[in-house]
Amino acid sequence: MTMRITIEKLRKWEACCSAPGQRYDDANLRRLFRGKPSLSLVEVLRKRSVPYKDRVWVATRPGAMTKRQIQAFCNCTADRAVRRHALHCGVEAAKAGPARAWAVMMAAREAAAGAAWAARRQQVRDLLRIVQGEEG
Repeated sequence: MTMRITIEKLRKWEACCSAPGQRYDDANLRRLFRGKPSLSLVEVLRKRSVPYKDRVWVATRPGAMTKRQIQAFCNCTADRAVRRHALHCGVEAAKAGPARAWAVMMAAREAAAGAAWAARRQQVRDLLRIVQGEEG
């Protein structure tokens, strides 16, 4: 089950622009939540009034997505990067037909998934250091 996003969780995650009068102060967050105590990740991602980068920031917080959702997110991100950039970069090997494009896309998916899991492991290490009092 995926976690529900609450104003308290956003504060715990140290969301930026949270000072009074800024984009994500308590009053503005209450308006975004429209009186609900929490939002699903899908509801957050559909908030068009929230910049894309901020919606992605919420989605990539620890525990916001299941393993399956993380993999799908990595796959979509890698697929888009390949379609929008690698296939049009001017390097002939990247444009060598559908089979090559598929291989490039699969390699990008694997790299994205590896990077995502490496980042997740680092977040866990950082959290453990904080919990154990090693960070000043």
